[in-house]
Amino acid sequence: MKELRTSQFRDPASICENFDNRLVNHFVQEFKSKFNKVISFNTRAICRLRTACKYAKR
Repeated sequence: MKELRTSQFRDPASICENFDNRLVNHFVQEFKSKFNKVISFNTRAICRLRTACKYAKR
């Protein structure tokens, strides 16, 4: 009998959340390279960036 892989039954919400996290991480790195500032410790900035990424995804 063939084994079922867990990757076949992924939750769509977790896929979207993973994409959001990757998008936020990309823009954190982009901000660091352009402006030479690290915003990953600023929770308000990350929250605003996450919200902007969700709007951009639409």
